[in-house]
Amino acid sequence: MTLWGESLKRAPPGYDPEHPLVEDLKKKDFVGMISLTPRQVTGPKFMDDFLGACRKMDPLNRFLAKAMGVAW
Repeated sequence: MTLWGESLKRAPPGYDPEHPLVEDLKKKDFVGMISLTPRQVTGPKFMDDFLGACRKMDPLNRFLAKAMGVAW
């Protein structure tokens, strides 16, 4: 899984710029991606590959839903 997103240039107000997780605290959003090849998408195991990708993304989605107070 690849993660990226926009970040603030400095730590958010009220947070120590030396905090060990400051790079995560500076994130404005999270984008996660798992790539599938054209062969995977058109192949007979597509649903297995797709569901495997969904399972890999589940911990991030669960964490973000919990942080926002949304059921997952």
